Amino acid sequence: MTDYKEIFGYASIVVAAVGYIPYIKDILAHKTKPHAFSWFIWFSTESIAFAVQVVAQGGSGSWVHLVQLILCLLVFALALRYGHPDITRSDWIALSLGLLAILLWLFTKQPLSAVVCLIVIDIMAFAPTFRKSYQFPRQETAVLYTTSAASYALALFALEQYQIVNWLYQAVLVGLNIAFISWLFILRRRRTRIAL
Repeated sequence: MTDYKEIFGYASIVVAAVGYIPYIKDILAHKTKPHAFSWFIWFSTESIAFAVQVVAQGGSGSWVHLVQLILCLLVFALALRYGHPDITRSDWIALSLGLLAILLWLFTKQPLSAVVCLIVIDIMAFAPTFRKSYQFPRQETAVLYTTSAASYALALFALEQYQIVNWLYQAVLVGLNIAFISWLFILRRRRTRIAL
């Protein structure tokens, strides 16, 4: 019989994967223009998060990171061709700091340090996407961030071991995705009022 944690694990990966379908369709239709730097960093952080959770016995709660890293790599590849072309100095700074944090984690080799680094990196990775969406709020597909928040929340219930190294990063990802959804909603409402 399937344990309830596995059910939450499967649900988290299904919700994550389903959220990418409209996002990828919108990229190919030139409606969504992802920022390549954000997606490259997210691919890197998802890879590290998956490795950390496997070592910390996250169990089926770690599956979402495996699926997300594959999908982030796909979006990064698409962003190189169809993504937002405007790359600013602040985007380069965010990318550099993200890569520096990954290097710091490789030297510390402490799981909790890795999780804290991942959180900082993910916040920095969101910076180019937040900046781009301020100018072009319709170039992001909000459903992806909604399903990502839901998939990470489901994955929290799928964790085998509730150690801080397993749940902290996923909880922050829920919050970051909700913050971005709220940001898009506020920007779109504001643009609609200005247009009226």
